[in-house]
Amino acid sequence: MSEFPEPEHKPRLVITFDDAEPAHAASLPAASLPAAPSPAAPAPPPPDYAICGVREVLEGTFDAEDGYFLPVPGLETDTVLLEPRDGADVRRLHCNEIVVKAGEANKRILRAADIRAQVLLTDARLTIACTKYDKGGGWVGGPVAMIALNAGSKLLAANRRRGKMLVGQIRYPWIHAVYAQNKSGWSGSELLRVIVKARGQLLRLELTFPKDVDATAIATELIRRTAQFRLAHEPDREDAEIKRLHELASVPPLVWRKADNQLAGHQFPSHWPVAHRSARFGLGT
Repeated sequence: MSEFPEPEHKPRLVITFDDAEPAHAASLPAASLPAAPSPAAPAPPPPDYAICGVREVLEGTFDAEDGYFLPVPGLETDTVLLEPRDGADVRRLHCNEIVVKAGEANKRILRAADIRAQVLLTDARLTIACTKYDKGGGWVGGPVAMIALNAGSKLLAANRRRGKMLVGQIRYPWIHAVYAQNKSGWSGSELLRVIVKARGQLLRLELTFPKDVDATAIATELIRRTAQFRLAHEPDREDAEIKRLHELASVPPLVWRKADNQLAGHQFPSHWPVAHRSARFGLGT
């Protein structure tokens, strides 16, 4: 594994920021989507509604299907079990805040602040893992996160997280757009924003990094890897889409300028909703 370099000054690249409307998503057959829960027997939110949640840390044997939507936590602190499709070139870094927002109103449904979570960029996905995600005051989670609101007690928080880990992932076929900004002076932050679509609405995963991490470098690498994975594993693409994915696979380093009053990044020409079929890309089946 390797670390990302510290921020560097790069030539200007102007990127338009507009994530209000999703790019055209490749459609899935209705049969591949999970059935709606019965009104008479309310069920917890289906896993394809969440990109970040809490899972038990258990010993045992797991297969690829166990980690379709939320990754399988590793037995070591802040780790997830890697898959064969993750490849050998795994980039590792740490973030200090995780936020998930939903819908056009950007409603915050999850926030874990003042943490140290491990972030991996693999050949197939972005993952996050945090063992000490609840410090009795920094955690907020809603139904999409599949966890209750913080009770406020550090002792209770420690008991709640025993044997559990906050994990999340975004598989590359799901990515609608990637944006980033750098910290400027005493204001702002090293911020990465990744946008996906699940059950008809946009979900935004926002990761805040320490000041010695270059968020635009992370975003550039994420865009390149996403395009490379999709070119290698997705079926039935149109010529214009293939051309654009080739461009994104070798996109120049992103540059964020505070004066532009917008994040730097790119949208993809299409994306897949968070669902079983798209989660299987790269398995060879």
